[in-house]
Amino acid sequence: MKNPLALRRMIAPSIEDIDLFNLEMSIDKPLKAESDLDNHLDLVIDKPWGYEYRIYADNFYDIWKLVIFPGHATSMHCHPRKETVLLCLSGRGEARFLKDTLPISELGMVHIKKGVFHLTENVGDENLHLIEIETPRNKLDLVRASDQYGRKGTAYETKNRFVHLPEMRISDDVCGAKLRANDISGNYSFGLESGKDILDQTTARLLFAVSLDLNHAFKHDIHVLSGESLSDATVSSAQFYFTVADQKSIS
Repeated sequence: MKNPLALRRMIAPSIEDIDLFNLEMSIDKPLKAESDLDNHLDLVIDKPWGYEYRIYADNFYDIWKLVIFPGHATSMHCHPRKETVLLCLSGRGEARFLKDTLPISELGMVHIKKGVFHLTENVGDENLHLIEIETPRNKLDLVRASDQYGRKGTAYETKNRFVHLPEMRISDDVCGAKLRANDISGNYSFGLESGKDILDQTTARLLFAVSLDLNHAFKHDIHVLSGESLSDATVSSAQFYFTVADQKSIS
């Protein structure tokens, strides 16, 4: 298995990001905030580049599954108030910034700091499957600077794609948590597990574990462990983690 940590990069906002943000906000469009009335966010959100849907949320973290079709790309956008980490499950893509481009490949991860303008493009021949982790939770925290589909300056979508979606269920393990146990394809499963449970079980199919510790949450930090790096030295038995496991190898 590849070492995903070798593919991890953290991108911080530049002067160019700040200047572009100021330019986009000069048209007097207030930043929006998600509310409990935004029920459509628990359905499949239709995008011109593919689709996405929420797989986990609590009072601090928001985690989504993204599917980007070949030859398509997201808008050049930023999230001025939240941190983002992209995890690649399969496919081949590029994360493009105002002054840099990074490859996205299987089991790689990119940490995008708040305020950094970026787009994600599928440069392969198959669908690009990503996990997007954001904190603090606010799906409407979005500023679009350019877009090949004509969405520049527009707000987050409200149109849903009506396909069968595994149910999102409330969890008692983490305050305010709700979890979808599988993706649409059934190729990946998602869990909410204590560090003790992770260490006690076989982790051969575990791809990622995202710490839900309050210390990280209060700092708006996103702490991701790869399946290869799970050990007594890296996993806290008392913490809870959002986990991503590969189901494709199960006959």
